Amino acid sequence: MPTTNEIFEIGTGDFSADNQTLVYNRMDSFTFNWRRYRGGTQGRISFYNFATGKYSEMPQGREQSYFPLWVGNEVVFSSDKEAGTQNVYRLNPANNRVTKLTNYTDGDVSNLETDGKTLVYERDGAIEMMDLSNNKVTIFKPEIAGDVSQVRPSYRRFGGEVSELALSPTGARLAVNARGKSFSVPATTGDTRMLMGKPGVREKNVTWSPDGAHIAFMSDESGEYQIYRVPQRGGAPELVKTPAGDRIRNFSYSPDGKGIMYRTHDNRLMWLDLESGQVEMVYKGGDANGSADISQDGRYVAYTAPTESSQYGVFIYDRTTKKTHSVVDGFYNNSVVSFDLSGKYLYFTSNRTFGFTPTDLEITMVQTNTERVYVVPLLKGMGNPFLAPGDEEPLPSQEEEKVQATTPEIDFDNMAARVMPMPWGPGAYGGLFGANNGVFVWTNGNLLKYDFNSRQSVPILQGIGGLAFNKNRTKGAYVAGNLIGIVDLRPGVQVGQGRVNLDNVAFTWDPKAEWKQMYWEAWRYQRDEFYDKDMLGLDWQAIGNKWAKLLPSLSSRADLSWLLGKMVGELGTGHAYVQGGDMDVQIRSTPAGMLGADYAVENGRIRIKRVLKGLNYGEEYQSPLGRVGIDVKDGDYILAIDGKNLTANDNIADFLVDKVGKNVTLTVNSRPSEAGARTVTVQPISNEMRLRYEDWVTRNREYVDKMSNGTIGYIHVPDTSVGGITEFMRAYGSMGGKKAVLVDERYNGGGFLPTFFIEYLKRDVLTGFKPRHGNTFAVYPNYVEGPKAMLINNYAGSGGDMLPWLFKEAKVGPLIGTRTWGGLVGIQGGMSLSDGGSVTSPAFGIFDRVRGKFIAENTGVDPDIEVDWTPVDYKNGNDPQLKKGVEYLMEQVRKNPVPAIPEPPFPTVKP
Repeated sequence: MPTTNEIFEIGTGDFSADNQTLVYNRMDSFTFNWRRYRGGTQGRISFYNFATGKYSEMPQGREQSYFPLWVGNEVVFSSDKEAGTQNVYRLNPANNRVTKLTNYTDGDVSNLETDGKTLVYERDGAIEMMDLSNNKVTIFKPEIAGDVSQVRPSYRRFGGEVSELALSPTGARLAVNARGKSFSVPATTGDTRMLMGKPGVREKNVTWSPDGAHIAFMSDESGEYQIYRVPQRGGAPELVKTPAGDRIRNFSYSPDGKGIMYRTHDNRLMWLDLESGQVEMVYKGGDANGSADISQDGRYVAYTAPTESSQYGVFIYDRTTKKTHSVVDGFYNNSVVSFDLSGKYLYFTSNRTFGFTPTDLEITMVQTNTERVYVVPLLKGMGNPFLAPGDEEPLPSQEEEKVQATTPEIDFDNMAARVMPMPWGPGAYGGLFGANNGVFVWTNGNLLKYDFNSRQSVPILQGIGGLAFNKNRTKGAYVAGNLIGIVDLRPGVQVGQGRVNLDNVAFTWDPKAEWKQMYWEAWRYQRDEFYDKDMLGLDWQAIGNKWAKLLPSLSSRADLSWLLGKMVGELGTGHAYVQGGDMDVQIRSTPAGMLGADYAVENGRIRIKRVLKGLNYGEEYQSPLGRVGIDVKDGDYILAIDGKNLTANDNIADFLVDKVGKNVTLTVNSRPSEAGARTVTVQPISNEMRLRYEDWVTRNREYVDKMSNGTIGYIHVPDTSVGGITEFMRAYGSMGGKKAVLVDERYNGGGFLPTFFIEYLKRDVLTGFKPRHGNTFAVYPNYVEGPKAMLINNYAGSGGDMLPWLFKEAKVGPLIGTRTWGGLVGIQGGMSLSDGGSVTSPAFGIFDRVRGKFIAENTGVDPDIEVDWTPVDYKNGNDPQLKKGVEYLMEQVRKNPVPAIPEPPFPTVKP
């Protein structure tokens, strides 16, 4: 049965010949896509002797040292201490003398291995060998004959990987994009046609022309994304020419088919006249989050853009007069815009519904559900469209109003005064689509329509994850799970109707061609989105070319992920992630259940060292062995599971395979004997992380409480997102009456910009309250006016870098522990690759406005009081960082006690 030891953190390591001394990396920062890393999650060479219990480290600066290996009584390792390139070094632990063995400047060594005579390592995709007797290096060129099935082209069906869809004007056909290729698929019967389909080329943003004659899309065949259109019945693709410098993000046809509007990576909204080829700029500025829509005749473009208030306003650009008109300014934030197909209305969503949101803990100014849908009548003399006319005889014939080809003249005078709410309450509106005298909204997976003719809102479709309309918005193609269907957009249609057969969305897939395309698209994404347009002074083209040389050597999708990591890692910046993808070989695993306990091997049996008791008041916190009525204690033995005998030679996990959530019978006893044993029935869980977190926090809180005699409060903040806010508020309510607060943000995984924590931790308490009965209290009853301190460590990063920086800058208190991760160049989403993987680009840096420097990036936040946590501490059950935090606060309370709230004398009324 595996058991734990005092090495509670390890990346790589190696035992000495006598198996007594472990040389190792405590951190695994070598896995980061981050060359020249200098943050707190530092690769250090550590030694631990299991016989003596002694811990030590090789002296070093902020360089990264990895992959330590014993060679006799010395250690070889890699380090980037010179010129930022990982080279091979040799250390004599007896005198800490370090000798450099290689002098590379053009590529890092990694993944060192040795048999004591020869050192083998990888460098830039090649295997090199060093003879340790003379330090001579040779390149190892293995001759491996393999099937390498993952690189073979094969005919595959991709109907289950549709990422985009566009409905033809009549709804007879559906254009889809799957695995980077565009297809035209019949609604019911007919053939499926691939539109372009060149290997190693990605297509996206598939769109029908308004007349149904062409299907347009973007393709990177030229090495940059350009717009092409193909006759929908088949034919050669035609390039739609745009200025060479315009790097296109997305595009759409004008409803009259005479123009194309596209958005560039530098956030320009452009108009291309398809007849003349002339290009004009509609708008420049803001970011890629703006919304835009085009009137039926292409004269007007409505769009949202940031204003001086930083909130988005709504604007209309008149292509005839070349003038821009404000519809609503940025007093409120406005999001999505859409023209009514009749030209009479403009719809938009806006956050302007405000009110009081009560909370259980204190009065706040939090606002939720502020978004609603609004309409602006556009034509001069229009009345209120929501007012019903008086009773009249109907006209002899009233046919449904047709969509007009021309848009009436818009009255731009005092438009903001004509804004009216649509009859839907506040909510989350993910989509807004003007109809003919009405509008569709997509909210919480449901499609609704309001019609001005009937003055009614009706549900159309429920439970959908995506939608595309035909030209006149009378039909829709919907996505619901793996199902895609086409239906008339009328009340009563159901998911499942109009199902489209995608079985023939298939082609001969060439993995290597696809990998090459994904590589260069990821390279372009960094070029276009990285926060510094000059790429930190690096030659980005040369870097792309350098790593592209290894493309022919790839033999799996995992190899491509490695290569992408190497390429983006050259930027030397945090948050450069490579994720997911079609890894082809999928190993199905069956989880083993977990009981929520630590174990020891004693007397030939498995004994429970400690039960993770959990918290029975919440289902998410409950432990299998800690639930009410189970009554299993620390020190009990587990003798059998489901009647099968369990000994010290067994692994308890083997007995709990496929038992998650199922009833399992344990035979337990307080001694290693069947005599007097009893059985209990439990339900194993799939993961103990929540229990272990709760156990750790609870023990920390109890330690702080005991050491300070109940005078110091303890709050752990695991991240700066939902979990961190939840844990902070859970603990914050108990701070009332404390004399000091210790905030622990060790292991903080980041999230949001964490200013709100500081707002709670540093408040001005200017008033007190004196009731006739009861104690005097302050305006914030849970706020502690006394000293505060924050624990930090090298595993806290991103928002976990920002939080201690803010804590220190706001002079809330000192930082205690070790330097943080050092990643404060952030990301805004990422880019999906054609096979479903993704890459991120560090898109913005956070800087100090006072000092004019970027904050913590590739440095981390340094502690004011440095305290490490070593295996010796762990073995002895000590947390020196926690202890130091309590000691510091107790001393501050002693030196500067917070006085009781002074009570003024009551006024005396003199006659």
